[in-house]
Amino acid sequence: MSDLIRLLPENVANQIAAGEVVQRPASVVKELLENSVDAKATKITLIIKDAGRLLIQVIDNGKGMSETDARLSFERHATSKINSAEDLFNINTFGFRGEALASIAAVSQVEMKTKREDDELGTKIIIEGSKLISQEECTCDVGTSISVKNLFFNIPVRRNFLKSNTQELKLIVEEFFKVALINPNIHFVVYNNDTLLHDILPENFKQRIVNLINKSYKEKLIPLEIEIENVKISGFISKPEHAKKSRSDQYFFVNNRFVRHSYLKHAIESSFQDILPADMYPMFFIKIDIAPELIDVNIHPTKTEINFQDARTLYSILKSGIKKAFGTFSIQIPSFDFSTNDVFNPNEVIKDRPIVPPSIKLNPNYDPFDGFSNVKHKSEGNSNWQEFYSDLNEQFKDIFNGDNESVELNQHSTIDDFIDQKDELNFGETFIQFKNKYIIGTIDKGIIIIDQQRAHERILFEEYMEKLNEKSPASQLDMFPETITVNFDEALILDENKELFESIGFMYEKLGKTNYVINSHPEDISTDEIKDFFETVIANLKLETGRVVNNRHKAIAKSMANKTKIRENTVLHNLEMRNITEKLFKCKTSDVDLNGNPTYAIIDMDAVANIL
Repeated sequence: MSDLIRLLPENVANQIAAGEVVQRPASVVKELLENSVDAKATKITLIIKDAGRLLIQVIDNGKGMSETDARLSFERHATSKINSAEDLFNINTFGFRGEALASIAAVSQVEMKTKREDDELGTKIIIEGSKLISQEECTCDVGTSISVKNLFFNIPVRRNFLKSNTQELKLIVEEFFKVALINPNIHFVVYNNDTLLHDILPENFKQRIVNLINKSYKEKLIPLEIEIENVKISGFISKPEHAKKSRSDQYFFVNNRFVRHSYLKHAIESSFQDILPADMYPMFFIKIDIAPELIDVNIHPTKTEINFQDARTLYSILKSGIKKAFGTFSIQIPSFDFSTNDVFNPNEVIKDRPIVPPSIKLNPNYDPFDGFSNVKHKSEGNSNWQEFYSDLNEQFKDIFNGDNESVELNQHSTIDDFIDQKDELNFGETFIQFKNKYIIGTIDKGIIIIDQQRAHERILFEEYMEKLNEKSPASQLDMFPETITVNFDEALILDENKELFESIGFMYEKLGKTNYVINSHPEDISTDEIKDFFETVIANLKLETGRVVNNRHKAIAKSMANKTKIRENTVLHNLEMRNITEKLFKCKTSDVDLNGNPTYAIIDMDAVANIL
């Protein structure tokens, strides 16, 4: 019987290793940019074609490599920085050229040109699918240029799993931001399909944030500065009034490396929890400089996740530093108001006042049915239910539509939630609004209670979905067009989904890279709500970009419905309540709102009979 275990061929092993490091074009961009930073480059140029499928090229003016180093950089486990296992816990740089180049070369066609400052000629190497094609001397500038062509040319299945060009470009830009933000001393240039996207000169950290992310952030950020033994925390957090509806623009950098750390992110968000609504999130750009021996960066192949020896202490330091920043810049944090006159003051107790025990006064002549002479009691049967409800409506209409907060539904009623009885519901003519929140009506089986806000949101969602599918917008032209400024990745979303926005009534033009002029908007949205709406819908679309069009339709329709639905405490007339009720039960999904909460409940006749 032959042996079963054998060594994999080198090219197959490299392709397996590439699966951990090279997941998509953005992964290649990350590795190449970090290599250029490690090479002490002062200028880095990134060139992208066909969202990285056709070409990813990174050119730097760093140290360059010798002929031998250039060849060894494509070998697996080749390194210039690690001599022993202990060195793994004392890494201050991103990586080394051989760490990722072998994986990249295994799934693409790579051309490298590199030259050191003291060398007369440079070295040119061409590798395809881990196979060395050529190595020769060449004339080139000091530094290194690496071109990655036809990514996944030898693994077509991986290539087929890539998303749309817009989505892949968005991911590339995100990786570029992570490197460019934390290296403001480097001049970065970015081209996409021969179009200049960014040309950012060296500057300080805040200027880099403003120039790279959003010009409007200049007035929206407050500085953060904390320094104790072995740890320095610096950067910027957003003012509470400039929080966003999504967790975009949240960056952690540890020793100049972008990382994700949910525990520390919680420290920041919990610092804002008393001053922000539940669906709003702060922006932050935080740098942590810490002794390398106090962290472990080797828990993830791409080094984006790390461990701290004492994360709990760091959590407390970060949270207290944010509170201090709030105080320094007079950010108002809610607190108890002890100046109110309702606070008990023991000094105001009158000592000589006699203590009188509480008493209960009874009225022996009280008749609870007084005033209900026209109401049929349950002893007469349930056949006169509609008459009972009509009389009750007339006598209680002032209470139900007023501000009397003492009226409550009986908590012991049996409620059949989520019952879909569209074909059996025969509504009465009169509806009651309870606490300006619920619509109460009669049906053959008893009483139906509808949450007006949830119901209206469901109705609007299905109406907007129909408009998006039929492309029949109703919009109004703006006399004074609104101008909005978004981030670069948000601009990609607006560009990709322009046709969808137009189908619901938004017409806009692009001015520059990230500025847009809104020429018209849907009739349901006021001019004052445009900016807030765009922020909401972009946050929803970020979750759906690159997926099927119907999912993006849902994201826009959900945003529109949420923005235009009626709110609690909105007074409705009988005709409006009937309209909402009838439209709700014409919806494809009438029993739950967009978050899965019930839109209505039914109290059957037996439950009502047991109450009376």
